[in-house]
Amino acid sequence: MSHSVLLVGFGRRGRQWHQAASSRRGCRVVGAVDGDERARAEARAQRLSTWETLEEALAAADARTVIIATPPQLHAAQTLSCVRAGRAVLVEKPLALSLKDATAVAQAAEANGVPVVVGHNFRHRAQERTIRRGLARADVGDLRIAAVMTARPAFAPRYQLPEYAPLWDLGIHHLDLLRVRAGVAPDSIEARCASSKAGITFRLNLEWDGGRGADYWLREGGAVYHHAEWLEGEHGALRVSDGRVWVVTPNSRPRRLRATRGPDAKQVLLDAVLDGAASGVDARDAQTTIAMVEAAIRSLRLERPVRLAELAVTTAAQAR
Repeated sequence: MSHSVLLVGFGRRGRQWHQAASSRRGCRVVGAVDGDERARAEARAQRLSTWETLEEALAAADARTVIIATPPQLHAAQTLSCVRAGRAVLVEKPLALSLKDATAVAQAAEANGVPVVVGHNFRHRAQERTIRRGLARADVGDLRIAAVMTARPAFAPRYQLPEYAPLWDLGIHHLDLLRVRAGVAPDSIEARCASSKAGITFRLNLEWDGGRGADYWLREGGAVYHHAEWLEGEHGALRVSDGRVWVVTPNSRPRRLRATRGPDAKQVLLDAVLDGAASGVDARDAQTTIAMVEAAIRSLRLERPVRLAELAVTTAAQAR
């Protein structure tokens, strides 16, 4: 089957999606939407039709699927426009900057019967496949305690950043992975942050009823990029550092796990939206991760732990 695709946003991420979609057999990128004339000129150089607004493109482009790679504050509204026009959507994370907006997108997708796939690509990377294989080992056992620490130099995109941008940009990936590994979202999140001239550090404590817990540190403004994890099960643990995974048990030396190969993350997401197999990576699933970020932000503002159940009550009240 031939698939025609429209790109919304032709910046760095949009160009990456152009390359990924163009390399997929049976997939044809028909055009790009961008408010920036320089970006449209670059798209035309790639022999793509261009439009300044999404509304113009949806009316003119012969495309069944839309890939949205614009700044995060535009994601929810643009996804809703595409869904209401009957287009399948692959949207970069975050799906929305609030649980209320994410819920609206999920409901619209279901009402219109079109898939909305959210680009949580970290789930489909080789490192994450290796970690999940390690967690499935009998000598590790069910995950009980996790500690995740990541740092990176501060980035400066050309678009306006949302409030608490590091949590929406990088933190959302790691929170998503923690809840997927656990099989369920945490029951409560407590967040703190400390700022200095060198940058900002977020510390989040996630707790599950029943005793499981996770600590997450995110340093925005570090000297270099670094990522490390300690994932402890009932019998052993996994140690993760910059792409390498070791199994640690009481009676043996740490053993490095061979990386688990698999398809490119972008191709996994493209398959999901183009083949209509979005379950598990769709807007409804992404609501839970959005709720985790929103709970962390609310905890920062209220200076207390926040249970995710509080957000469901608040969202229901707003909808009335």
